[in-house]
Amino acid sequence: MSADTVVQLAHGGGGRLTRELIENEIVTRFGSGPLRGLPDGATLPSPGERLIFTADSFVVQPLEFPGGNIGHLAVHGTVNDLSVCGGEPKWLSLALIIEEGLPFSVLGRILDSVRAAADACGVTVATGDTKVVARGQGDGLYVNTAGIGLALPCFALGQERICEGDCVLINGTLADHGMAVMSARQNMDFINGPVSDTGSVHRLVAAVREFGAAVRFMRDPTRGGVAAVLNEIVEGREIGILLKERDLPLAPATRAVAEMLGIDPLARGVRGAATAVLRPRGGAGDPEALAHAVRGRGGGVPGRRDPRQRARGDGNGDGRTAPGRRAARRAVAANLLNPETRRHSAMHELSIAQALVEQVETAATKEHASRVVRVVIAVGALSGVDAESLRSLFPLVAEGTVADGAELVVEPVAARVTCRACGQEAQTDAALIGCAACGSREVELSAGRELTIKTVELEIDER
Repeated sequence: MSADTVVQLAHGGGGRLTRELIENEIVTRFGSGPLRGLPDGATLPSPGERLIFTADSFVVQPLEFPGGNIGHLAVHGTVNDLSVCGGEPKWLSLALIIEEGLPFSVLGRILDSVRAAADACGVTVATGDTKVVARGQGDGLYVNTAGIGLALPCFALGQERICEGDCVLINGTLADHGMAVMSARQNMDFINGPVSDTGSVHRLVAAVREFGAAVRFMRDPTRGGVAAVLNEIVEGREIGILLKERDLPLAPATRAVAEMLGIDPLARGVRGAATAVLRPRGGAGDPEALAHAVRGRGGGVPGRRDPRQRARGDGNGDGRTAPGRRAARRAVAANLLNPETRRHSAMHELSIAQALVEQVETAATKEHASRVVRVVIAVGALSGVDAESLRSLFPLVAEGTVADGAELVVEPVAARVTCRACGQEAQTDAALIGCAACGSREVELSAGRELTIKTVELEIDER
């Protein structure tokens, strides 16, 4: 960068300018050691086990948004960076830069979220720092964290291990966090709008550790989204990653808002899922076997890296690349989940099972319970959740936690719509239909998207 240029806001967006800033200003000065290759965390030698060390800073407006707040992000972001480096998260630091005038009620809610998220992830906030700056010199609150974890010996991760024909997976939906924060920041008051997916992936990593050799690479697709991760994979290499746009895993609310605003969901942040590259079929690390271990059932093999795919269409038969992309670069994204996989995959339900166990663990810790006996949840017919998959995954995710052995009861909730014209309510199999009473098309979904915990039955030792 020339001496007369200045830092722009776009330098923090996770795209090309961010990469140029890091490569030109940081890697040139510090990139000869553990920082080489820019992993999410550095693997460091120690007298005992190898350690993984990471650091992160969190600046978000608004501080609270649908699905979470900056406190959740601080813990989940740091834990996820350690996890996708093949580590078991153990300790965090927490540094706060507070702007004068921040209500103590907001600060208290955020710190409560930090504590709850740390407890659910099994990590300890071991040290920290606090500074207060004058009014107008901050956005209410900035959070800085560092994390230390133990390197799991079963993983040997690195971009250099990625080969032609490997499979690309993501264990959740795209852009939920990015779209939720953007909607809140712009005061877009959507009914049933996007909700942040902020959450941890440490249980996902633990679940696939027995297949460690089959996992080539993992990354936390935060700034710049999945597109930034996949562009990073192919940077400077004669390969591409085929994108089938129709198969991208998107929540209905996120898809609707992204299409309405003309925003590419591949370039929006994900906060509760990991992008992984796996060995192709054949052998002990077959993705089919790995998927079975993670989900408790078989599954299809998602996208593959293809050296022939550069500026081609996406294989949909129409010769198009995804809208809004430069053919030579943006067409490298990924066939993340093909139709067969989406019918038989429970990757979305895996993320839900993880979040469910975390919330149950938090409730058990708060009540000093020794065991979770029974969990009852309500699942709406239009929530997009496969109840059978969720039942199968819950015991796998709960293994080794206070919820190990707990019974999961799923209570279905029928979809219902209310007519804005006549006020009648009726059950339906579709989200938007006409009113059976007056024929109006002005109907609103009043039930059917629920995904809530109704009761948690705990066993508490009397002392």
